[in-house]
Amino acid sequence: ESARYANGGGGAAGGAAAPPPWPAEFGTLLRFPFDLVDMKALKDYARELWLPDGSAATIPEGVTDRGFEQRRGARCASEMVGVHPVGGVGERWSRALWEETQDWCLAQQNCTGVMLYVGRDTMNCHYWCARPQFCSGPIVSDADLEESKEWNLFVR
Repeated sequence: ESARYANGGGGAAGGAAAPPPWPAEFGTLLRFPFDLVDMKALKDYARELWLPDGSAATIPEGVTDRGFEQRRGARCASEMVGVHPVGGVGERWSRALWEETQDWCLAQQNCTGVMLYVGRDTMNCHYWCARPQFCSGPIVSDADLEESKEWNLFVR
């Protein structure tokens, strides 16, 4: 049918034919679900569905039940590059993953901290929201830290 209108109409009968009108209420057919009005609200809702336990950003301030002290907006300078024993790309953040992360670090003699992605970038979250990174060097001064608004550090 689209070929019939591509050259100005005509069709099989050879006469000029106007394209058909848009269906009634066409503009209301393509709405966001759940009566949401914009893409940001839809993404926020989807994030809540995808991360039912919240995210690493919702971990309370202070010291965890396993003894890790939170440092918001920081990474360690001694990342264990390529070491990802728990979680994975595209997985969901969960309380169970957080417990497993802390337990793994505590079982390693050289693990001194855990870095968790808390940023809001969708692609970065896909790769890092459920994929903790670990630290191997001492974390005793500001020289051992790197500032990062997208990561929180938990020091052992």
